Amino acid sequence: MSQESKTSLGLSPFFSTEQVLLLSDFRAGLEEASHHTDAGAGAEPRGMRSTETPPHRAGKGAYPSVSDSTPTENSIKRFLAKKQKENRPIPQWIRMKTGNKIRYNSKRRHWRRTKLGL
Repeated sequence: MSQESKTSLGLSPFFSTEQVLLLSDFRAGLEEASHHTDAGAGAEPRGMRSTETPPHRAGKGAYPSVSDSTPTENSIKRFLAKKQKENRPIPQWIRMKTGNKIRYNSKRRHWRRTKLGL
């Protein structure tokens, strides 16, 4: 391929003939792809498909069959018992042992202000 034809294609004269042919084939493929659409006449542009949220992004309960099963009564009781045990002031012996560095239970939960999320 001559120098003039390389420069007319907008390429540097340092490209080899094989590289020029590959680039021209690639560019032709890009132009073909830009004119070709699979969807037909009523298709929306690629970036503006639909305003609906796809089911896999909808969050909990998007697929009812896959959602979490209802927790059993015993597991709820166990959960509540654990939270009840956690919700207490720190023992005095811990205050003595730590030299009063730990003064109160920072994870204490008030029944009205913070709910458990059940």
